[in-house]
Amino acid sequence: MVIDSESCSASFLTTGSLFGSLDPELWSKIKVRLPNDEVVHGWLDYYMSKNNIAVVTTDSLLVPYFHLRVACLDNNVRVESAAGVLAVRRYFDSGKLVYTGGSLTGGIQNKELNSSLTGGIQNKELNFSTCKINEVASGGPLVDRDGNIVGMNYYGGETTPFLPSNLIVEQLGPEIYRASSKQDHCCTNEIQESSTPCSNDPKELTDNELECILAPWIASPGKFDEFEVRANEMLRTAGYPLPKFADDGMYLKGTFDDEFGRENWSERTRRVASKMSRSVVALASFIVESDSAEELKKRRKHFACSGVFIECDGSTTSVLTSASLVRTSGEESNIHPKLEIEVCLPSKRRVVGTLQHCDLHYNVAVVSIMGVCSHRAAKLDEVSQTEVVALGRGFMSGMLMATNGAVTGKCSKFDCKELWVSTCKISKAGIGGPLVDFDGNFVGMNFYDMEKTPYITRDIILRLMKRFDAERTIDDADVVRTADKSKILSWPVPEAYWVYPSRYPPEPPCLAGEVDE
Repeated sequence: MVIDSESCSASFLTTGSLFGSLDPELWSKIKVRLPNDEVVHGWLDYYMSKNNIAVVTTDSLLVPYFHLRVACLDNNVRVESAAGVLAVRRYFDSGKLVYTGGSLTGGIQNKELNSSLTGGIQNKELNFSTCKINEVASGGPLVDRDGNIVGMNYYGGETTPFLPSNLIVEQLGPEIYRASSKQDHCCTNEIQESSTPCSNDPKELTDNELECILAPWIASPGKFDEFEVRANEMLRTAGYPLPKFADDGMYLKGTFDDEFGRENWSERTRRVASKMSRSVVALASFIVESDSAEELKKRRKHFACSGVFIECDGSTTSVLTSASLVRTSGEESNIHPKLEIEVCLPSKRRVVGTLQHCDLHYNVAVVSIMGVCSHRAAKLDEVSQTEVVALGRGFMSGMLMATNGAVTGKCSKFDCKELWVSTCKISKAGIGGPLVDFDGNFVGMNFYDMEKTPYITRDIILRLMKRFDAERTIDDADVVRTADKSKILSWPVPEAYWVYPSRYPPEPPCLAGEVDE
């Protein structure tokens, strides 16, 4: 349980039994898995043998905008005898949260209590529940059906002893336990017993309901502490929205960094990915903002996607990609006037790119890079098959991504009715990446949709390449003059958004409960 949390450090309450079996030299080499699956280094900061409790501290939180919620131990909630309770634990390897249900025993002593596992705590200091746990669940919280923390569990045999939360607060003292605020940690999602079947579609709380149970991300508008300034600047630079709330386990979804198809490649997919790996690149565009006072340039990410080499002429290589890389936000008929383009090569080296050609109607662009010559250009004029692989590359990681599927023969629901659809599932990082068959022949260029993947066919791209070859290199004036805005099609790309776990009330025990064997 979290008992103290600051910007990059936190303290966790657990059982002292964790350290009784460890060499003292290892007490400074503890690993802690957080709710967001981040694993951090910790050390034994406090130990009390009388109640067999310990505190582990870390100062290496890697995600500054991840909010750890301090456990509310001092809520003075009275739990009646025989009341329903849940013993909660988290698996270290998988990070999965599980619990077992039971009830309080009303203070009945456990004759089979294993004092070596509870650290020799006197029975009079312990209460008991009928929750069945195993030894590795020791140190986890016992909570009532309203989410209030009743105490900390120990493993003791047939029934489970626990140290009540009021005694934990008393033993830790204010120097170690930082009391949580009611606004931060009150729980309104009551788990009620019901004879009706459990639903697989839990209610989703609205933003107005979340405001009642979560603290705002920006607590004091216009006044930021150092952590908030750093976190907000990181998000703005990456081109992502600021969260509305501070919620335990919240995360961004739908980012340009989301990967796809990185696991369970078939042998055929692996072969074509290996064949195409030196042809697929990642691109990102940045809005350049000048600070006149300090004469410094600040860059903010505008878009990121994938691309494929299509031509090498001496020391210049052309990359086929999506024109979403350079479109203005909200004004899809224009190219952003102040963009810098960066290309991540298969070697993960980053070079400057220049917009060479652009067609806003079909949302296709060609970016040229100097000083790079690729002999692995995609073959656009080969006949392809219906079984396909969608390829892409992550801009931040530089990792190649691939997922297989099939051409459906159906048209896309996008404005452009000349797009076809494949069953390949990609993320936004795969926009502009190639769709190829299992022989590596080019089928088309991918766009992004939540359901299936639309792509522009090889035939259309070949027509565009011929037209580009007949034109001189593009400039912004040419786009505005030649593009008929009434014929410009919409090419929507969903914005990234924050997922708040508190938006979804806990599932009933028949769905979420899982007994540790």
